[in-house]
Amino acid sequence: RRGAATTMTTAFEKRDAQIWLKLAVISFLAVAASIALGAYALSHVTVGSRTSIVICLLAGSVPVTVLLLARSIACTLRALTGEARNAFPAELADALEMVDAEQDVHEVVARAMQCIAADLPMEMLVADSSRAHLERACVHPVAGSPGCTVESPYGCAAVRRGAPVAFADSEALNACPRLRGRPEGPVCAVCVPVSFMGRSLGVVHAARPLSQPIAAQEAARLTTLGMQAGSRIGIVRAFRRTQTEASTDALTGLANRRMLDARLHDLTKSPQRYAFVLADLDHFKSLNDNHGHEAGDRALRVFGEVLQRCLRDTDLAARCGGEEFAFVIPEADAARAAEVVERVRAELAQSLLRANVPHYTASFGIADTDMTRDPAHLQRVADDALYRAKEQGRNRACLGDPQRVAPTVPRRATEHNAKIDLRMLAA
Repeated sequence: RRGAATTMTTAFEKRDAQIWLKLAVISFLAVAASIALGAYALSHVTVGSRTSIVICLLAGSVPVTVLLLARSIACTLRALTGEARNAFPAELADALEMVDAEQDVHEVVARAMQCIAADLPMEMLVADSSRAHLERACVHPVAGSPGCTVESPYGCAAVRRGAPVAFADSEALNACPRLRGRPEGPVCAVCVPVSFMGRSLGVVHAARPLSQPIAAQEAARLTTLGMQAGSRIGIVRAFRRTQTEASTDALTGLANRRMLDARLHDLTKSPQRYAFVLADLDHFKSLNDNHGHEAGDRALRVFGEVLQRCLRDTDLAARCGGEEFAFVIPEADAARAAEVVERVRAELAQSLLRANVPHYTASFGIADTDMTRDPAHLQRVADDALYRAKEQGRNRACLGDPQRVAPTVPRRATEHNAKIDLRMLAA
């Protein structure tokens, strides 16, 4: 479609150039004839008449001059219009490349709507996570929304066809039924699908009364807007999904060890205090052996759900591996973390009564930045406290003691270089 439009524009420009060339030749011939006639008249008339003839010649050349000037102005305006038309896609692409969040993409689209037309109601509807419903993502900042009532992506004709659709009259037989019966009367409309790699994401919709038809340039820019918005939204979502998969434990939905380390690193660089808690499910190997790994997976998921319910949005819960979990509580000390742990233990007991999971408990080790600011040392303090909770009977929490754990881990004797007896190897 873009190639056909370009070919048509070029044909119109060639036709206009040919017409203006003919007019220029005729004007040149007329001027030459006027000059020749004037020269002949000047040599055969009296002095008084010569002045009148010169005035007539000058008056006759004025229309020609105006004609040529009009041609120059028209060419200039056409060039400026062409540059503006070609600049919109490039400027829109640059604006979209500068944003990395979907909400920011919506804001760029709203600003672009105003660039397309100041008085044309427009909106972009985007599918939710289920892809079953459309939600209004943004509208024209000034003209507002045209009020499309479509609820699902495939309820829109443009989405089903996978191509822009224009409706010259909402009362026409083949017009979209959602355009009929509007309070403002019959309307004209343009609908552009928003898609990414063949997958429908939404639709850009514009409509206004028949007395103000949508211009071809406006429709072309709407098509550009829908195409580029779909590409950027698709890329942003794909990148966000990749980031989530790289930082999330697939079984529990909690953060993984990589995300936990990054959060601890960020907190360590700031003066903010925080508490760190390690948790381990008690007798988990026996649960797996007696009830199967599927029951073990359910137990892990239940514990992850309990942590998500008991912690704040600013806290971070992570699965470190196997049956070991950790959570970080900013702006808290060990005493505050102990209260959170008791809430987790109580919620876990209640959840196991409702869930189809064998009964189990968890042990906890608690440390905070009042004990040490070094994240590696902090984790060892919490780990030592966790093992003390296990030794004291499990299903409890113990506070860390930094005096029990050295700031650095000494090398073990087995890690030291040893003398190799080649005779033993040969044997």
